[in-house]
Amino acid sequence: MQGKIVPVSAYNRLIKTALGSAAVGGLFFVDGFPKSVDALNKFEESVGVAYRSSLYFELTEDDARARLAEAGEEPDAITRKLGMFAVQVQPVIAALEQKGVLHRVDCSEGEPAMRRAAHAVIEKIVSEGTSAVGDVPIHKEPAAPYKPTGKVVLMLGGPATGKATACSSLASKYGCAHLSTGELLRAAVKDTSARGCMIADMIKGGKIIPAQVSLDLLKGAMAAAADGPYLVDGFPRSLDNLQLFEEQLGACATALYFSAEPETMAGRCEAAAKAKAEKGEAIDAEAIQRRIRTFRNQTLPVVEALESRGLVSTVDASASQEAVFEALCAVYDEKIA
Repeated sequence: MQGKIVPVSAYNRLIKTALGSAAVGGLFFVDGFPKSVDALNKFEESVGVAYRSSLYFELTEDDARARLAEAGEEPDAITRKLGMFAVQVQPVIAALEQKGVLHRVDCSEGEPAMRRAAHAVIEKIVSEGTSAVGDVPIHKEPAAPYKPTGKVVLMLGGPATGKATACSSLASKYGCAHLSTGELLRAAVKDTSARGCMIADMIKGGKIIPAQVSLDLLKGAMAAAADGPYLVDGFPRSLDNLQLFEEQLGACATALYFSAEPETMAGRCEAAAKAKAEKGEAIDAEAIQRRIRTFRNQTLPVVEALESRGLVSTVDASASQEAVFEALCAVYDEKIA
């Protein structure tokens, strides 16, 4: 393929051909695919095979790094591999775990122990004709999916509508947790883990951060915070994001929508840009308009969807900070506290 990425459809065709030519009723092992949630979805749609189980050969990042180095891999290549695994394959593992078909095999004790563990799982599947592993001692039961212990409040609004300032003020007054996906991503970039390095590379390359990565960061922040309420700022940004959020974390308790006209948002963004220009940074007027269009095309439908379910309280974000905060406190006291 001359260095090009092999399309997912090509993998699916190859797997379908291999399955069709194999003995009927056999046990098939698919290795190396799927490597992303999108590939998993297309595999299920295209191949149409009901997989009985999936085995996750589990190894800590440190152990994986050491083994790859021992095999002669360069440090940069190792970081890229582990980063891609964290960003693309880990969400597949999470999806399979939610389906109840994932079985973990501990690879930390070396190849002989790993083989014994894998054989025990496979023999159990074959003998019982089911994906249940029962009491195989080396198998780790998948952990229960994380669910927030407090109310989740989605903070929605376009650029320069004051969400971050309002969240900070509400957190100071009520003791709730302010979880900003932007701040979480910036913190992840400073991390030296494989996931942090991969996020940093994606941001530098101008690539879109997968929604599952942002959602995983939110889950970790929720688990580390108190029992809520959680003010979620910066996610979901689209209806697809909303669906993913609700599948994994459940519906929000309520949503606060910071409403402002496009002209107001543009004016505030331009004022902020001029302040930066005084420090030598260029003003990108088109980028400002692009942010507003993205909000109206992608995030506003999220507001409308939640509004149709009676979950949205709207605040006039064009008012003064004091008036906005007063309105927010009234909603918080009524629906969240």
